[in-house]
Amino acid sequence: MVSRLLTASCTFVFVSVIYSAKLPKDCEVDDKTYKSGETFTRANFGGPCNIYLCKNGGYQVNKFGCFNEDDQKCYDVDQEVMENCFTKRCYRRGSRIRFETIKSQCQGTDKKCHDVGQTFTDTADGIEWSCLCSLEGETKVNSHCTRTSE
Repeated sequence: MVSRLLTASCTFVFVSVIYSAKLPKDCEVDDKTYKSGETFTRANFGGPCNIYLCKNGGYQVNKFGCFNEDDQKCYDVDQEVMENCFTKRCYRRGSRIRFETIKSQCQGTDKKCHDVGQTFTDTADGIEWSCLCSLEGETKVNSHCTRTSE
């Protein structure tokens, strides 16, 4: 019986792989630099209510909203606000985002709101008036009043 001695030789090869991860790019908007992932607003484009997101060198609107001059607040799209008997809703139509009046009412001297077509009693300087709230045009309302007391 012949025995043979087998020898094995091993060769190790080390492969070095270098991954070059692309770092997200900053955004240059209105002479300001924002990091990728950072949010910001643009004064001339929706004011403080439209929130933009910097994303790898570009940017997009992340949240739309309407700025209400009267109370200095932001309102989300489809949110409503009532002021001085006018109800308005924040709308987005294409690239336009703004408030539109959806309901107009007459306001009495007591600050109560009255629907178009409604008759109400109003008092001014101790004189009682019978008033009818009417619509003139699409959103303008007017109270037509007649004196009911001397």
